[in-house]
Amino acid sequence: TYTISRVVLSDAVCLVRGDRHYTVDYSSRNLTNWGYNDAQYD
Repeated sequence: TYTISRVVLSDAVCLVRGDRHYTVDYSSRNLTNWGYNDAQYD
């Protein structure tokens, strides 16, 4: 169940990161510093 949960969460994150409407305002000016740093790729 851990693996399935991890896959579902990972897929949701990829969908949000790949959303063109989300990425238009993807900058530290429009996001909080915490949110901008949290959304960075590892």
